[in-house]
Amino acid sequence: MAFNEAYDIGKACEVYTTVLKEYLHNYSDSKPLISTLCPSIVRLIQIKFPAFMSSLLSLEAPRGIAGSDKINKAKELGIDPKEVGAIYITPCPAKMMAVNQPLCKSDPNLDGALAISDIYGLLFSSIGKQKSMEELHVSSGLGIGMAIPGGFITDLEVENAMAVDGVKNVMQVLDDLEHGKINNIKYLELWACPNGCVGGPLAVENPYLAKIKVTKLIQSLGKEKKINDEEVNRLREYLSCDVELPAYPLKPLGRDTVDAIKKLKERESIVESLPKIDCGACGAPTCRAFAADVIQERAEILDCVFKLKDKVVESIQYAQSWARRTPLSSRKQGKDKN
Repeated sequence: MAFNEAYDIGKACEVYTTVLKEYLHNYSDSKPLISTLCPSIVRLIQIKFPAFMSSLLSLEAPRGIAGSDKINKAKELGIDPKEVGAIYITPCPAKMMAVNQPLCKSDPNLDGALAISDIYGLLFSSIGKQKSMEELHVSSGLGIGMAIPGGFITDLEVENAMAVDGVKNVMQVLDDLEHGKINNIKYLELWACPNGCVGGPLAVENPYLAKIKVTKLIQSLGKEKKINDEEVNRLREYLSCDVELPAYPLKPLGRDTVDAIKKLKERESIVESLPKIDCGACGAPTCRAFAADVIQERAEILDCVFKLKDKVVESIQYAQSWARRTPLSSRKQGKDKN
């Protein structure tokens, strides 16, 4: 499939969990630390709950660690790291966007992303043709646990850690925290998708079946980490953030009531044209929030990956239609003029 190497993201997850555990044991603030593993949740907090910005965990996600580790791989091969491309296979459009616009780093560590749903069929058929295969998996159940909500929380060994999945549930918990209805939480792991990453819109397996499979893998592989301290220390540097996340608190839709009503109608019109799956790929937590961003000129309609795809398809179809209607001699003349 034109790849030279496959990287087990579970390894990067083990590094992340090990460093997070140390981080939490040295953390003494009364505010809960909030995971930044889900880009959609980070965007939700930036817009709707800016008071929690200081609670966001300043650690690069495992995908970034894996992308950075290509530097070491390039050195092993004796080639320039710039000649190595690292492509992330993702269950989530929001993470696909985060590859090009990382939350924690000024420069992307990854060079691109592929949806699991796009690569699964081709990969599955390719595997079936292989007579022998090299073992890829190197992590324990600790690394695999990050695929489901709460899959690695018990290994952090901290009291009052909470995992919440689903945007509505996350908003309820953050609202309760903001109003003092929930207290003494030390760590919050929040996921926009129900069932976490196994419930991502770009995944192929039924999320509930996938969750059962992940749980069985965790049990069979055990939770004793398979990476050594030397490897953790080598990759630790890639976890540090070099940018500070800004808040984008919600602003009134209009200057006055009349303007607000007008923009409200425009927003609803945009919402109706969107896929309404709240994938978070645009950076907004919901399609309605994205529509508000467009109305307030904080985003463009083509920031929606589905709208962008439709535009690209439309352009291709127009070009093909033009080519069919226009004689080859006219096309050459037009090209010469250009």
